[in-house]
Amino acid sequence: KKLGLTAAIILFFFCFGVLLAVPLTWYNYSRSSEAALEVAQDVIEQAGDSVLLRTRLLTGPLHFLVDHVSALPGSDAKAQDFEHPLLRALLDLLAEYPQIFSTYFGEGDGGFYQAVSLADRPEVAAKLGAPPQALFSLRRIAMIHGQRMEQWRHLDAERRPLAGTAPKPADYDPRTRPWFVRAAQMDGPVRTDLYLFSSTGELGLTVSRRVRAARPLVFGVDMTLESLSRFLLGQRLGPSGLLFMFDSGGGLIGYPDPQAVRSQDPGAGQNPQRAQVRSLRNPLALAVFALFEQNGRQPLPLQRVQVNGDDYLCQVRRMDELGSSDDYMALAAKADDFTAPLARTRNASILFALGLLLVAVPLLGLAASRFGRGLMHLAA
Repeated sequence: KKLGLTAAIILFFFCFGVLLAVPLTWYNYSRSSEAALEVAQDVIEQAGDSVLLRTRLLTGPLHFLVDHVSALPGSDAKAQDFEHPLLRALLDLLAEYPQIFSTYFGEGDGGFYQAVSLADRPEVAAKLGAPPQALFSLRRIAMIHGQRMEQWRHLDAERRPLAGTAPKPADYDPRTRPWFVRAAQMDGPVRTDLYLFSSTGELGLTVSRRVRAARPLVFGVDMTLESLSRFLLGQRLGPSGLLFMFDSGGGLIGYPDPQAVRSQDPGAGQNPQRAQVRSLRNPLALAVFALFEQNGRQPLPLQRVQVNGDDYLCQVRRMDELGSSDDYMALAAKADDFTAPLARTRNASILFALGLLLVAVPLLGLAASRFGRGLMHLAA
């Protein structure tokens, strides 16, 4: 069937417009997508640097504090009941550094003097039986009538005594703890491996140092990494991204959900254990850790991984900020989080071009009709 001259002209210009608009729009989308993915790579790198800096800021002050507090006048004094020459300094440290859970002195005869921060730790306060307004708790273990006895006293924000507990036999002996044993044998600060505190279930570590005194005496600081997990929660790599930390064995160090760091295995009982990456119900975390294992448990350069049909950019970096060369940080960002707006712009551009062409059809028809009538007269 032959087309009329007017219809042929309209069809030609319409097809020409489509063939011109669609490839140009698609080319711009492809180039913009590449630029967006480069931006995503920069975002991943910057997020990793930010977390490493945050971790360094959390752990950096510990050695400084332990060195200086253990050298202060009065650090070698023996506490009398709940009074100690450095009590004010210990409480100031807890108020100034939220990541510090407690500061304490361990003695060679089994004595123990500890200041605990209850700020934002309602579970600890409930376990210790502290009043709602308590902000600090003091623990003292000393010999009473030939037996090691433990007592607690709770303080408010003004550091006034609120309540206390009656003496009871102590089941905690600082002399058996790694932080005491190692520090007592060295003339410098020592750091423990990461472990879960029995009192809070939070992941943390201890830095301790021997105090120069006539008797065996060690000063220690407990730091939790819960604030690090909370920081990770705010470091989202796009709406669907993920950032978490683990060791080479798969033990979690930091995760956007602080509760996920603690194992939910009922068999753990009263001895909390660190959760494993394999126990997470996050397909993205499992996929990234699987790539890490396939790479010989070595850092991963930036690469793509597909999870549930979606493309992600992922990277695994080594982190030494916690005092170990066996810790890693994984970062993953969904590619669509960066390219989806461009895809929507691409589709809108194509529809807009088609709309312009449809609007132009009547004008093309009018021009083609006039042109066609002239040709028809000439042909006649």
